[in-house]
Amino acid sequence: MVFIETSIFTKEIKRLLPDEEYRMLQTALMFRPDAGDIVAQQAIPIAYDDTAHSLFLKMVAAAPAVLRRVLPELKTGRFPRRPQEGPPSYFGGRRPEDGLIDWRRTADSIYNLVRATTHPYPGAFTFFNEKKLHVWRARPMDGGGGEAPGTVTSAAPLTVAAGRGRLELLSVQLEGEEETDGPGFSRTHNPEGSILGGNL
Repeated sequence: MVFIETSIFTKEIKRLLPDEEYRMLQTALMFRPDAGDIVAQQAIPIAYDDTAHSLFLKMVAAAPAVLRRVLPELKTGRFPRRPQEGPPSYFGGRRPEDGLIDWRRTADSIYNLVRATTHPYPGAFTFFNEKKLHVWRARPMDGGGGEAPGTVTSAAPLTVAAGRGRLELLSVQLEGEEETDGPGFSRTHNPEGSILGGNL
């Protein structure tokens, strides 16, 4: 049988269950990650400043407790199985264009893209003077003076107009250069008044 599971799950469950008990669990696993019953789950709070990496570390920390809770039932072969509610789904593989910032979106929406794709992942990006500019850390801000989305409205702090609100760029990296903070980028490139954006 082909089944999908996380590396943490595989490592821990194989260490804790004998082969026969592991085989019994496999019978409950499905070909598709969105199709099977729920055997165990744990809610994990997502903070406003969490990134994909910090959320991954929270899941790593939660995994042993989930296993300890369900392990006795797994060993008996009588573990709980609860059907998923509503149409199950999962998000497909990431494509390079998924990291492209659309400055017409709200500052909050762009901020969520940045924190979902930052280190150690490929990162959210835009274009400055036809070069790719990665945005590794940012902070949404209220207000705006009606500037076109993508307009650099301030050099210090380095701030860009969005479709609604503004985004302060805290850490960026221009293609071919080292990562730097917003003020450092401004000192080198004098971006105020420029319009960020472009397509792959």
